Amino acid sequence: MAVRDSIFTALFEEAIGTLLREINDKNCIQRDDTEDGVT
Repeated sequence: MAVRDSIFTALFEEAIGTLLREINDKNCIQRDDTEDGVT
């Protein structure tokens, strides 16, 4: 049970991290490219 929870948590966190990165990338594209190159 604990192993399953840890695996689910890891996958969930990875999915959230990817989603946040995609949202951040879209926000950077929508904004003026004054901060371009900042990761």
